[in-house]
Amino acid sequence: MKIIIFCLIGLVAVILSFAIEGATGGSGYVKIKTLRVGSGFVRITGEWQFSDPSDCDGSGTNKNSVVLVLEETQSYNEMVSFLLAARMSDSPVQFWLNGCEIDSGKSYPKGTFLYL
Repeated sequence: MKIIIFCLIGLVAVILSFAIEGATGGSGYVKIKTLRVGSGFVRITGEWQFSDPSDCDGSGTNKNSVVLVLEETQSYNEMVSFLLAARMSDSPVQFWLNGCEIDSGKSYPKGTFLYL
């Protein structure tokens, strides 16, 4: 009985940690409309809405058209290079999204990996 209770408490802790951190998941294909490089991040605006597992804008639709890639992200420089190449070749990309980040007072999904 104690093992079952311990497992249930562990499961609840894991679920709560995901709820606090924000959901993770793939964006689906994103065709890049604009890239904006800011201080410590690059902001990617897609030509259409894509999946946002964290529902960063709070709309309840789990859709968004903007991704932020933070400079603290591993392989940030390589990701920016790939984003520029994808934009110039008009090729869609996919992001692995992990939580939300604020830019200009709005919450957007954070891209942590990039797939071409």
